[in-house]
Amino acid sequence: MHTWLLIAFAAVALFFGAMVFYGFALAWRGAMADRDPLLFDEMMSRRGISRARATALTPEREIAAAERRCVLCASKPQCRDWLASAPLLERASFCPNDRLLDLMALRRLAA
Repeated sequence: MHTWLLIAFAAVALFFGAMVFYGFALAWRGAMADRDPLLFDEMMSRRGISRARATALTPEREIAAAERRCVLCASKPQCRDWLASAPLLERASFCPNDRLLDLMALRRLAA
């Protein structure tokens, strides 16, 4: 009886592990197939921050994390539309990097 219970538990654990792996594989494939320019750079430039200046304002690990959030973001169509039509000083509240961009802009003004 214990053997069958162990086999059933292992099968369920293997199934869930496979599903998690499949989800990561799909996300990775989508990120690697994305040939669009990184919208994070456009968001920074909209706030007056160049790529070279960004590393002086924010640690590189935070910029790398923001780029990963941008690559995996589900709001890319909304972001493209916003970048094309929003007024210059309007905030992108839908953006997962909006807070970081605000912080970088404040640091740019303070420097």
